Amino acid sequence: MFIVITGLDGTGTSSIAECLHDIDKDSILVRTPSYEYRDRKLIDEKVREISPMAHCLYYLSSVVFMSYKIQNKNMFLTSSI
Repeated sequence: MFIVITGLDGTGTSSIAECLHDIDKDSILVRTPSYEYRDRKLIDEKVREISPMAHCLYYLSSVVFMSYKIQNKNMFLTSSI
């Protein structure tokens, strides 16, 4: 089974995902943006003000990147990201 939970920051998506992950210890909890996108603070604080479109594309690219990793089973994951 593959479950995707998405929503705006602060709406409880992480809390729901963590609860489901706690129920199924064999599950893999994946978050976007992943660690490859370390500069989230810069994007949220500076880029959002200058270009809301660039801000959205940053987050969209993180979802596309994670989808690629999942499809190719090239996730090099432990139990969560």
